[in-house]
Amino acid sequence: MGTRTVVELGVLVALSLVLMFTVNVPLMPAATYLKYDPGDVPLSLVALRAGPGPAVLALAVKNVLYVMLKGGRNPLGIVMNLVASGTFLLVLGTVYRVRPGRGGLVGAAVAATVSMAAVMVPANAVGVPLIHGTSLQRVWALMLPVYVPFNLIKGSLNGLLVLAAHAVLPARGVALGESLARDRTAP
Repeated sequence: MGTRTVVELGVLVALSLVLMFTVNVPLMPAATYLKYDPGDVPLSLVALRAGPGPAVLALAVKNVLYVMLKGGRNPLGIVMNLVASGTFLLVLGTVYRVRPGRGGLVGAAVAATVSMAAVMVPANAVGVPLIHGTSLQRVWALMLPVYVPFNLIKGSLNGLLVLAAHAVLPARGVALGESLARDRTAP
């Protein structure tokens, strides 16, 4: 990986961290602790440019920095974020690699959203009782009306913002998929 690539990745991780700290929108009235932050959007650009592996690594770095800066009594919340966002980034980057371009990105965003929502069903069943001390019965009672819709909304918002960035950034001189791909093939 070249110096430019490392700098680009560092900037996107920093932007993701700033967004995670500054933009937190509760989406579900029945569970106000479920908040959307657009921090996955810069990391999604990493997935498009460098692939799913570097994107998940960037997510892990962002989450470690978040815990170091904010602290927290229960690190399981950040693990849940890693599972949800990691699934989204892994699927988005993998599908986009197979089908690049705008049409492929739409399919990748849909696949990533559905995958994240599906993976978070068992993750919520395990994680929510441990984090909040909630009974498993209560978690299952909230699964369809709260947790699944939250993850579908979160993934949809991320997908729409990534599609917007994909449309706008190349017009501003930011190549999606070229500079990091070039670094992968460089000797």
